[in-house]
Amino acid sequence: MLVPFSEASHEFLLALFSSHDVQRHLDLPVESVNEGNISEIYAYYSSSLRISFCIEQQKQLAGFISATLNTKHKTASLSFALLPQFRHKKLIQNSINTMTTVLHQHSMVRIEAQVLCTNKASVHVLQQCGFCCEGKLQKNFMIEQCLMDSYMMAKIVE
Repeated sequence: MLVPFSEASHEFLLALFSSHDVQRHLDLPVESVNEGNISEIYAYYSSSLRISFCIEQQKQLAGFISATLNTKHKTASLSFALLPQFRHKKLIQNSINTMTTVLHQHSMVRIEAQVLCTNKASVHVLQQCGFCCEGKLQKNFMIEQCLMDSYMMAKIVE
């Protein structure tokens, strides 16, 4: 189930974005997340050019999914993360499918996601949701001071 980002508790956002596993994959506007700058994270994911939700399972917040909108080109770029204990339960697959519907209702035609080439689970989930790999982007994703390759995955919804 998706919960609007604005309804997530301060404590959950701090716990989620403080997770090393989440931080290392996202382009956060801060170097590290702490009590003093969680409001910057909230503002970043709540801007008018983003649609963001928290992912909930059995009344527990499990992760988030967000899309940056380019309304001129009718393109949305996805980012998503789940806390480790909630993985492998089809949560992200269901969230991506729901987000695809929401984005289509906002007139988005192209939905894309960049995924590390080594992240086989996310590649597989995106493929199950109808995304195709459009190509490999070399050394375009910085993880722990190391440039890594990613795949550009995309889905066209009309």
